[in-house]
Amino acid sequence: MSDIWDSPKLYDELIKVCHPDRFVNTDKQEIANHISQEISKYKSNSEMLIKLKEEAIVRLGIHIR
Repeated sequence: MSDIWDSPKLYDELIKVCHPDRFVNTDKQEIANHISQEISKYKSNSEMLIKLKEEAIVRLGIHIR
């Protein structure tokens, strides 16, 4: 996933599964908010998106293919 053309796909996937609205009234809502902001900030940077994906898996306990 290091190709720039993969960034939009990864961005789309991450922004959906990490959206803070999916974690309303949980202790993970603030974490999701932070990760979502970072995803938006780095939406064209596949390396950062991969790191954010890993962070989301660990901190939010989500499964991403």
